[in-house]
Amino acid sequence: MAACNNYKLEDISGLIKSGKLSILHFAIEASDEKFIDFLLANKVDLDLNMPSRGTALHLAVSKQDFDLVKKLINSGADVNAVKEDIMDSYYKWSTLHLAIYSGNARIVELLLKNNATIEQGSEKVYSSLRLAIRANNIKILQLLETFGAEVNVIKDGKYTTELNLAIEEDNLEVVKFFLKKCSDVNGLIDDFSGENLLHKAVKNYSDEVLQYLLNCGMDFNLVDKQNVTPLKLAINLVKENPYINYSYKKIVHIIEKHIIKMCAANCYVSEVNLKLTSIEDLVALHEESTKENSLNEEELLLKFPIYGEIIFKRFMKGMERRTLLSDTQEELYAIFENHFPCLIIREILHFLSNDDLKLFIK
Repeated sequence: MAACNNYKLEDISGLIKSGKLSILHFAIEASDEKFIDFLLANKVDLDLNMPSRGTALHLAVSKQDFDLVKKLINSGADVNAVKEDIMDSYYKWSTLHLAIYSGNARIVELLLKNNATIEQGSEKVYSSLRLAIRANNIKILQLLETFGAEVNVIKDGKYTTELNLAIEEDNLEVVKFFLKKCSDVNGLIDDFSGENLLHKAVKNYSDEVLQYLLNCGMDFNLVDKQNVTPLKLAINLVKENPYINYSYKKIVHIIEKHIIKMCAANCYVSEVNLKLTSIEDLVALHEESTKENSLNEEELLLKFPIYGEIIFKRFMKGMERRTLLSDTQEELYAIFENHFPCLIIREILHFLSNDDLKLFIK
């Protein structure tokens, strides 16, 4: 046969006798379709598990040959056969895990439709979801969820291994996948540490995830069980990690910039966070924020169709107040500078309504 023409018969015989290769494995390695069909028609053992190669189905999956995988399954191959390599025991190489790791969504779906077992994960074996995250494949994650994989943010009071991995890798699309069913991101607290997801993003200097969580409205004022806010944590990490402090400085900058935006929108910022933000940073970030493009209401409504208008109006009210404060600040200082310290005058500003401030302009 064609396959035999490419190899010496004695070599084939030696591999088969040593248990390192089956005839079916050989035919698959040689991509000899006629030889494969001949073996299947003669009821060859489909599930012989060869060292380092696994079963014939493992080999077909690793070659990403969809038609061959389908043919072997239809011939009765065990979709849940496991190939365990000593070096890769955590992966517990089922054909499904191999397909996930290869990033082949089409073969993954075929295996799932033929009752491949989804590994939920344990101390000894990685979950199917974890492998999909490693492969950075959202489509496979969606398939696993559709076929019954448990997609959890918190389990037994702790953030799941899968979510932690997504944050560690700053994989924003995967984080979005996990959070899509969470109506209240501020309710996602680790029972053991008291940390929210912002703390996790800060620890792993995951700037894209951090920015996304802040934009989603996650409360940056929340503290963990050590009474530490995400900003305080970031500042501490800058001091403790001189070799990678650039990454943590970037995290500090993101949070401080968000605080400026919240102040401008007249949103609550805790005293702790205000004290942590240096005057120099506040001034610099304020100047930077005023140079940014104005908020686009249409884009906001497209992104948040339900409450985008509310956000826009609240932001515009904040911008109005910032303008009023800027316009009246000098006049207030001129009136009170001989009577009160600057800090007291600044506090007075907080007690004046927008209508009060407008009177000064008139």
